[in-house]
Amino acid sequence: MGRNDVIFFYYGGHGGNSDKGTGWPFMNLRGGRLEIKTVFGMLKSKKPRFFLVIADTCNNFGGRFSITESRGGQGGSTSLADNYRQLFLNYRGYIVASSSEPGQYSWGNNQDGGFFTYGFLKSLNQELASHKQPNWYTIMKRAEAPIDLPNGMRQTPQTVVKIEPVASWMNSPQPDSCYYFYKPGGVLCCRSPSETTCDDQTSRDECSYYFMKPGGVLCCRRPTGVTCEQ
Repeated sequence: MGRNDVIFFYYGGHGGNSDKGTGWPFMNLRGGRLEIKTVFGMLKSKKPRFFLVIADTCNNFGGRFSITESRGGQGGSTSLADNYRQLFLNYRGYIVASSSEPGQYSWGNNQDGGFFTYGFLKSLNQELASHKQPNWYTIMKRAEAPIDLPNGMRQTPQTVVKIEPVASWMNSPQPDSCYYFYKPGGVLCCRSPSETTCDDQTSRDECSYYFMKPGGVLCCRRPTGVTCEQ
């Protein structure tokens, strides 16, 4: 691993929290548990120029696990090549994120994959298609919008962004001042000091209402009918 490398580590699957004072989950691998903070520490010690560590997995305490089927969505946008270069070649530092806070499960479905992964990819694609300077702060701020589920449950992604331009003459990205949240129907909105704006498109396959059947089976009610996870 070189000093000018860019590393993208992604995990989607079973996980939990070992309740050892860490806010980050572990991955439940065939060979045993591996803490996300361990992966982060290993990558940081190698000193690549820029790296991302993203985990779409449960962060609940105890020995139970819930899989997210993390395949993600595309967001329906056309990327600009220069935006890729700006995001991945013009910064040094790191980004670490997980799909839920300590004590929470992470959810998904077979259509969209993990809800956090879907939101992250949609946010990334939106920024890649933008005609203004792409901003990692905005990408991750949108991706950490709380996801409300039935029965009062909430999945709250968590992110840490520590980046700076590789050259002093480059514009430094500014943290996003929006508070992002989902309206009923999965519409992502931004609440700023001056106004609230919402996306035109809904996320998560236009599902208007999620609910839980007995036994913890997640279902979606659409105008065309109800579908449930197997």
